Amino acid sequence: MVTTFFFFSGYGIMLSLLNREGYATKLIFPRFVKICLNFCIAVAIYFIVHCILHAEINWSCFLGGLHSFSVLGNPTWFILMTLLSYVIAYVCFILTGKKRPYIFIFSLTSVLVISIYLINKVKPDHWVNTVLCFPAGMLYYLKGEKLEALLKKTRVPSIAFAIVFMIMGRVMYSLHAWPNIYTENMGGILFALGATWFFGSFSWERPSRFLIWLGGSGLFVVYMFHLLPMKILTHFGINNANAYLVWFIVISSSAILALVAGQVFKKLDRLLSLLSISPSKSH
Repeated sequence: MVTTFFFFSGYGIMLSLLNREGYATKLIFPRFVKICLNFCIAVAIYFIVHCILHAEINWSCFLGGLHSFSVLGNPTWFILMTLLSYVIAYVCFILTGKKRPYIFIFSLTSVLVISIYLINKVKPDHWVNTVLCFPAGMLYYLKGEKLEALLKKTRVPSIAFAIVFMIMGRVMYSLHAWPNIYTENMGGILFALGATWFFGSFSWERPSRFLIWLGGSGLFVVYMFHLLPMKILTHFGINNANAYLVWFIVISSSAILALVAGQVFKKLDRLLSLLSISPSKSH
């Protein structure tokens, strides 16, 4: 999930940077601010559940939930690495400009590699072992059009080719050769490429409402809240019950949480969009 999110996010941002005037500033506002607000709301929900379960209010847990030094159980690292990628992309794009996309991607990748090395000194591998999928998605936007056209002409071989790439990516991601964080990043890129080619082999003339929702805010809310039901079940010892029952409870409750939170986030997004309109455009 994370590898494909970073890959598709990089693809979409590169598309917007090259085709929408002034889009670079939107990486900071409202995009950056929107994610921060949504993330704080999610952490607050985890914090409320934590207080109810443990019958105590510990504000250090809430503050810790914002930078992962906590017992809240929320998936913080993914959000923080996404925000870091946006900031680095913004700075690199301002310095290189629209007319030099390859230099932009090279500079972005270089800074991310240095960041991976530094962050890995103080954080676990999972913080940085997928983030290079972000610039890989940007590069794919520049070079992937011809390949996609070829894949659509040869569906069966392309599906087999995509599956092989996903398997290769998964195997490489699981290797622990030195330096494993870069090996895992490469495996994540191969998996994301395979997934892109696999779904690109089909025609999605009328995508389902579920896919549209998932491609919008759905993936974010699902990822943010999928651990909350498990946290509750673990507290009451129900996680050791029948595996099928546990999975049913987790999936159904996560879906309900994602739908409710998605509606809240959507209203916040509309508010931020209104606030981001300049006075000259509003008249």
